[in-house]
Amino acid sequence: MRSLTNNLAKIWVVDVSKLSGADVLRCEAVLVPAEIEQMRRFQFDLDRDAYRAAHGLARQALSSFEPDVLPQNWVFESTPYGRPEISTGYGFPPLRFNISHTRGMVTVIVVRDLDCGVDVESIGRCRNLDHLALNILAPAELATLSAVPDFERPLLFSRYWTLKEAYSKALGLGLSMPFERIAFELREGGARLLNQAGDWFFEQWLPSPNYIVTTALRSSQPIRLVRHWGFPDVSTP
Repeated sequence: MRSLTNNLAKIWVVDVSKLSGADVLRCEAVLVPAEIEQMRRFQFDLDRDAYRAAHGLARQALSSFEPDVLPQNWVFESTPYGRPEISTGYGFPPLRFNISHTRGMVTVIVVRDLDCGVDVESIGRCRNLDHLALNILAPAELATLSAVPDFERPLLFSRYWTLKEAYSKALGLGLSMPFERIAFELREGGARLLNQAGDWFFEQWLPSPNYIVTTALRSSQPIRLVRHWGFPDVSTP
């Protein structure tokens, strides 16, 4: 089961709308009290459902690589900017992970000892696109966005937005990063980060027509990203 090497990342994507009652119970069974409390703070059922699925998925994904640790037994600590990391002391090469959830879709990425980030967004979520773009995009990105037809703009903006989110999460900075100062170039074969140090790998795809997933990984070696749908097969209570 310990098949995750330093040049391999794995990502799971779950369509929350397709979860069975058993899936929901399976996720909630592995959450710790603090997570259940946080889940219940959400006002809307759709947000609670996404949180439950994402955090349940994260615990099961981690245990698929380290089956000696039951999903409910993982202990996390937060960085100063709120990124969850596995607490030290487990006695195996460190796993890194990142979670993203939006209404209807959740995703988790797991890798060995590398900076990693993931973001999933609904492409149709951006109702005030022009205002968001002014606060998120760099000047060159704004110019590119303004040059495409209106029907292409939601997807193009979502590509930029999720790249910045995934990159910032990989660095552990969250929303503290000034997104408008970070620029990406979209080209055939993928995205490229401009004027920033480090070897970064970015991948983007549409798990469904209405959602986009973006991953960011920092490594001096090529990375192979393996995608999975649904939950890994691990023991839960």
